[in-house]
Amino acid sequence: MLFAIAAALGCDPAAPAVADPGAVGGAPASDATQVVEFHHRAPGAQAVSLVGEMNGWDPAATPMTRGADGIWRVSVRLEPGQWLYKLYADGQWLTDAENRASSPDGRGGRHSYLLVGDGDFRRHPGVAHGVVETVRVPSVALGATVEANLYRPLGAHAAMPVLVLLHGQDMDRLQWTDNGLIADFMDNLLHRGEVRPLLVVMPSLTPHIDHAGLATFLAEELPDWLAAHADARPEAAARGLGGFSLGGSLTLRLAATRPGAYGLWAPMAGWLPPEQVEPWSHALAHAGPVVQYCGRDDVGIIGRNRELAAALRTAGAQADYVEVAGGHGFRFLNAVTPDLLRRASRLLGAGP
Repeated sequence: MLFAIAAALGCDPAAPAVADPGAVGGAPASDATQVVEFHHRAPGAQAVSLVGEMNGWDPAATPMTRGADGIWRVSVRLEPGQWLYKLYADGQWLTDAENRASSPDGRGGRHSYLLVGDGDFRRHPGVAHGVVETVRVPSVALGATVEANLYRPLGAHAAMPVLVLLHGQDMDRLQWTDNGLIADFMDNLLHRGEVRPLLVVMPSLTPHIDHAGLATFLAEELPDWLAAHADARPEAAARGLGGFSLGGSLTLRLAATRPGAYGLWAPMAGWLPPEQVEPWSHALAHAGPVVQYCGRDDVGIIGRNRELAAALRTAGAQADYVEVAGGHGFRFLNAVTPDLLRRASRLLGAGP
């Protein structure tokens, strides 16, 4: 079981080097940190530790202490937002048995998660909640039917702009709804009038990542299907493509090869090979607006992203680069999602 036992004055995330999309996960900057106690009943265990986003996934960083009652405990002070974690007991990775909130980890297992404090990452009473449904999109190019999660704002709307969001490696359509918390972000921003109605589509692409027809599916078949079956506006200027990690890399690749397919490109912590920085920057100069997001603690990704951002400026691309505190995980993703949704609302013609 885990629970907050104390609160103290909050700490603002470090200011990003280039732009500031807001507090982590849409949490107010003045919100308090909380001391959260984690505990795990395992009287026969020899060693148990807490491992997660709060300690860089280091099994040695946060050991737990066993009490006379056989329960292992540790208390950690956490900032507002979502935190993913596991327990590591005698060499075994475990989810928190007393926390029912868990989701796939992309490696065949699951991780636990908790929400600390309040912010746009939470489901709030008094806010109209959109609907997330599973749709199936037939693809001739892929020779398969692709499942996708589709977020639709509550109520009847005319044809809407659409934002397509791609998941990371070995993940699926659930990544953006489970730990991406996309429906709650959209609901809360819509409630305050910070965005206008916008469809958000999250396809499962893991079986098709290396398929030669993937570009055709994303650039042609998916937009056509959404216009015909989901009230999406048909013009390229009214749709955006973004993605996290591998999804960010796919976003960059499609922007370089099909620059007219979408009206907004938003790679988040996307990797690209060094030899592609210059040619892709020239190709993206002919694409619609590009907004790159990266965590400044994302050691394996940030250098190349900074190189691409500089090359895009040199090439005269319509591009922004947003760098925030965080690494290659959901703390980073939750931090930049509200900024992306506001930009999509504005740049895709959904908002003022």
